[in-house]
Amino acid sequence: MRFRKNGSGVLAIAAVLGLLAAGWFAFTKPDQKNATPATQTNQPANAQTGQTNQPSAGSQATTSPLGTFVGKADYKYEVPNGWTEMSKEIIQRTQADSGIARITELAATFRIKVAPSTPSNDNELKNNALDDVRENAPNFALVSSASTKIDGKSGQVFIYTFTDTDSRQKFRHQLSAVPYKDKTFFLLASSIDSDFDAQIAEFKKILDSFKFK
Repeated sequence: MRFRKNGSGVLAIAAVLGLLAAGWFAFTKPDQKNATPATQTNQPANAQTGQTNQPSAGSQATTSPLGTFVGKADYKYEVPNGWTEMSKEIIQRTQADSGIARITELAATFRIKVAPSTPSNDNELKNNALDDVRENAPNFALVSSASTKIDGKSGQVFIYTFTDTDSRQKFRHQLSAVPYKDKTFFLLASSIDSDFDAQIAEFKKILDSFKFK
């Protein structure tokens, strides 16, 4: 199913909310005592002033200035043209650390969560992540798993599908898990299953722009 934006943007926003309603799988809430506070910024890389650009929650605006980045204490990544930063309320509701969404014909989301611990090896990383996914994702099916590198750091990437119990819509997730500096970074790209292949180039653009600090 593809959601097309009408004059009011209702269908487009519904598409993104549907992706968020699918849940944030494979993660538990981080230990607040050990969590590193992060300051949210969203500023064009070529900005000449100290002003930031922070789209509001549920905004129907679907474009960001070229060179705009989401920046946190531990990382930053580029916001592609046509995407917008999620509101603080939505990010908190989905237990993410940051997130962006595209409210267009092909709706998609990209979210990040940082866990204050690391696995002892790749097998532990793979098994623990997938155990949590299987437990929470109805009709879970693993499409593929492989080694990956994000900003030169080694990790694992999993692609899987599941069916949301409320909407009965089938979704596909690409989950990249990368241990770094005593933390594990989870990068989650999501879309409706039938649209996923058309999103790969956009997801790759975001992942290629990701930089650890």
